[in-house]
Parts: sequence; C-alpha cells; structure tokens
Amino acid sequence: MKKHLPLAVLLLFTSFSAFAQENINYKKLSFAQFFEMVEMEEDTVFSLSDAIISYNPNTDSLFTAISSSIADPELRNAVITRQDTLLIDKELLLDNVHFKSSAVSISRQNVIPIFSGFQKVIFKRKVTMTNCVVALFNETTFEEELSFTSDDRFKAILTQLKEEMEEVVQSPFGEISISQSYIYFTKANFTKGINLEYGPRKAWGETVSSRGMVEFVECKLLGEANAESQFFTRNKSLKIEDTVFDLKSTFIIRSTNTSDFTFNNNIVKSSIQLDIISNESQRMNISNNTFHKYVILNLDNYQNGNVEWDQWVNKVVDNGYRQFIDLASTKGTNLSEMMNTIFGDSTLLYHQTHTRIENKSAHKSNIRLLTEFYNQYKLQHDTENANLVYTEIKDLETQRLRYSYLQSPNFEAFFTWKINQFLALFSAYGTKPAKAIVFSMKVILAFALVYLFFPNYWDSHGKNRIMDRYRFFLKYVNRDSGIHEVYLEEQKQDLLNAEDFKTYLLEQGKTAPKFFMATAMPLYKWSVAGTRTFSWFLEKIDFLKGKWSETEPSKQGGKSVLLITAFLIALTYDIFIKMLNALMLSINTFTTLGFGEIPIKGLPRYLAIIQGFIGWFMLTIFSVSLISQLLN
Repeated sequence: MKKHLPLAVLLLFTSFSAFAQENINYKKLSFAQFFEMVEMEEDTVFSLSDAIISYNPNTDSLFTAISSSIADPELRNAVITRQDTLLIDKELLLDNVHFKSSAVSISRQNVIPIFSGFQKVIFKRKVTMTNCVVALFNETTFEEELSFTSDDRFKAILTQLKEEMEEVVQSPFGEISISQSYIYFTKANFTKGINLEYGPRKAWGETVSSRGMVEFVECKLLGEANAESQFFTRNKSLKIEDTVFDLKSTFIIRSTNTSDFTFNNNIVKSSIQLDIISNESQRMNISNNTFHKYVILNLDNYQNGNVEWDQWVNKVVDNGYRQFIDLASTKGTNLSEMMNTIFGDSTLLYHQTHTRIENKSAHKSNIRLLTEFYNQYKLQHDTENANLVYTEIKDLETQRLRYSYLQSPNFEAFFTWKINQFLALFSAYGTKPAKAIVFSMKVILAFALVYLFFPNYWDSHGKNRIMDRYRFFLKYVNRDSGIHEVYLEEQKQDLLNAEDFKTYLLEQGKTAPKFFMATAMPLYKWSVAGTRTFSWFLEKIDFLKGKWSETEPSKQGGKSVLLITAFLIALTYDIFIKMLNALMLSINTFTTLGFGEIPIKGLPRYLAIIQGFIGWFMLTIFSVSLISQLLN
C-alpha cells in the first residue's frame, strides 16, 4: 500500500486542484493503464475522478471489440479482441471519467470502428459512475448494482470536454460529436438491476438540452431489482433493443427530454413502466416486443411514433393508477417496501381487475388513456391498431356495465350489459363485420341440420327420396327390361302429360293458325328432351342385360360391384339434393323468414321463427358494422 501512496496523493491533489479551478485538469490514461490501476489497488474500493481513458493501439487491443456492423471476416480477424473474461472484484467509484471510443486503421483503405472500453468484464461488486459522458460496454456482467448517474456539473463537463477531446469521435455506429453524451451497452448482463439517472440537470428558470444518446442492445436485466431500479435519462435519444427484462418488480424507464425513443424486439417478463415525456414532437418506435405482465404508460407527444398495440393488448395500465391505491396498508413500512407495494404485480393486477372497473374516477382515467391512443391511430389512418384499442375500450366499458348492474339491478342496466356482450362476441363491437357473417353461417348450418330430418314443402320427395331409390334399383335387378325402361316407367306420368299435350296439339292445331303449331311443338320437345336424353344415356351404360338372378355365377361378382357403385352414386346425389334443399330452406328462413310463409311443419316451424329473428338481428349488426368501417 505504501508504494502506491505517492500516486494516491498525486490523484488526490489533482482532484482538489480540479475543483479549485474553473477548468478541470483531466488525467490522460490508456485502457491498459486504467485496468492496471484497478488491479493494483489493494483496497476493496477503487476510486477515480476527472480522467479521460483513450484507446492506445499499442497496448489496448484486449480492451476492444469490433463493431457488429462489419461483416467481412478478414476485417474482423484483423482486430485482436479479448477471448477470456476479466474479473474485477473491487467496487468502482468513477466520477467524471470518460472512456473514449476510437478507430483502428487496418490498412489505408479501411478504418474500422471498434468498441473501446469494457470488453468481456465481470464486475463482482457495485459500480458507480457519475458524470460519465462517453462509455461503451460489451459482453459485460454486473453481479451487483450498476449506478450510472449525473449531477449539476454535467452540463459544464460537456462544455469543457469539447476542448479536451476531439470534436468528433468514433462510435460503433459511426461518428458522433463529443458535445453529445454517449452510453452504449451491448450483450451486457445486469443481475441486480440498474439505476441509470443520467443527463444534464435543469437549472432554475433554465431549459437544458442534451443531444446525447443511451443505447441498450442484446442486454439482460435479471434477478433482483427494487422499485427504484430504472432508466432515467434526459438525453435526446434512448434506444433499447433485443433486451430481456426478467426482474422481480416493476422496472421504470423514464425520459424527460427524449425526442427519439426506440424500444423494439425486447422480451419483458416483469412489469414495466414507460414514462416518456418531451416538450417537442417525438420519433417514437415501440414495436415487436413481448410483454408477459403489465405495462404502465405515460407517453406524450408521440404523433410521429410507431406504437403497435397488439404487443400489449389488455396489459396497459394508466400511469395515474397510484392515486387510486389505498395506501393505508403501507403505513408503518419503509419507503422501499411501500414503493414495492405500489409497483408490485399483485397491486397492478388488482387495479386492472377491480379498481379501474369499480372506481368511477379510475375508470374514466383509464378510458382517457386508451382514447388518446385511439385518436392518435385515427390521425395516422392506422385502422388495425385503432380497432384494437377501441375493442379494449368497449371491453372495459362492458365490465363497468356488469359492475353497475350487480350494484343496482334493473332491466335497463341488464339489457345494456348484455347487448355489449353480444356485440363483442359477434362483431367485436362493430370493428369486424366478417365476424357477424361467420356467426350467421354457423346459425344457417345449424338450422339446416335440423331441417334435414324433417319434411318441408320445398323437397317434393321428402323422406321418401331414399326409399324410392331402393325401389328403383330392386325393380331393375329383378326385371328383364333395361334400366332405361325402368327409368321411363318411373317418369311415366310426366311423359303421359307431355304426350297428351302433343295429341291435343295435333288434333286442334289443324284448324288453328300455324303460329300455334310452330311455337307449341318446340315446347313439347323441350319438355321431354331431358327425360329421353337421360333414358338414352342409361341404355348405353346398361350392363346387366336381364335379371341379376339369371346372370352367370362367374359374372355376378363383377356386376354386383357395378350395381352397388351405381346405387351409391345415385344415393349420394339424393342425399346431396336433400341437404341442398335443407340449406336453401335455412338461408331463406334466415334472410326473409320464408317470404312470409314458413314452408315446414311440426316443431321446426317454430324454430324457423326463432331463426328468422336471429337473422334479422345479425344482418342488422353486419350492415351497421360494415357501414361503420366504410365511414372510417
């Protein structure tokens, strides 16, 4: 420890000098020198302030990682990166320490942006970084809390760093101005959460603007986290992508000066609060996330945003829910326990399933939040998301109607509640007209199945159709006449009527104008053409040629197969016609109630009246829903 005493005194003296002067005298170190200082520190706490850590290509290759945007394997292999993991078993207290990113020149033609900073490092103890402007972390693990904060000196630090460091430095995504703050995490693991209260403070009567950015890509927030764990940044840009949140309490992401907020492709297993406030219009992109629990929302000025509602359907909690929580149960507990109660999953669950339904003010507050999103989607002509939000609004309204009915039962409240339920089930409150058609088809098919087993006036053969088919084939196999003759015998009455008409025409037409003969004979031929054509077809395919019982035994098997096949084809046709008649009857009853006449008798006659009423109601819903969507 004694051998490091001069260095410690020097650092302490430098620190005091920095505070005594208007400008800070920064210590200039390489990454290798910084990590060597950490390793040589014999105490369990390593402290450093007012330092700039710059990349030295001669000594710092193990503290870098090439940008993932570089796909060329030769270029990637040209950069030496750390393969093993560096273990830091000391608590770090860093104030006004900046880890400057740089570029490595592979050849004259290629300048490759790299990470210069914490590469494959495991921090066993707490890390506190204050007023850090530039820092990059890659494949870094924090086993204790990471506290990343700023204080009132941050604005002055930003101003001076423009003189101390180059105007432009390299980041993994290209050049950035040092007047920005830039904090970047990729593939970092946080096992105790993170406290990121970061960015320039707002002085009294003064508006402070920062163009800085904070980014999290492919990170993991796991394990314990208390209610104070949060991202709290005042920078203009906040990006969180491909990150996993798996904490035991609600995690807060709050930004008060963000004009560019990106939250994409994340998996959020714990409840989360998104509190994004800006005095100007924001570019907001929240999409393709998976939320397992509740999302507390307070989004402001997001007209230019892309917020997909399907990622958090029925999981959105109004940010003002806390004012409706009964805090009586939290008296006598400390602040941390009370905060965990407010942000706990059980509290959020109770609010969503009870408070916002039973408390009138909470209900209106939640409706207002959903309506804001609905109006924004309508302004953006985003009908899909607008319909999702509208459906959620109506679902909440339906739950409120149910509660109101249970509190004060009356017919009007009951009818309104049930109408809402009906509209939700059969048309999604008018947002899906096709849903009404699908349900209508199910009703038509269900009643058609009933009509299939009962006689109706539309089916002339009725239940005798199949029995007549058996009678026809039995007559055919037991007669010497062909199948066409049996068929003509079945059609005898229709043919006699046609022949009687022909005979009458020939007798009376001789003394009448030729017009009658010229027009009546084609009518006669047309009336018998179908029967005679089918009779001709049956004569051509007749394979029995006599009685089946008199057929040679060697041929009976083959002809039996042909007979049964022909019978099954005819039977299938009969069943199809019977089903078609039942279906047409059901469609007619559903749409017009039989043109005023119900062509069926027995119990189905009364069912048809019920079907007609359902049809009238469903077609009305479909029409209104369709018109609503067309107007939208």
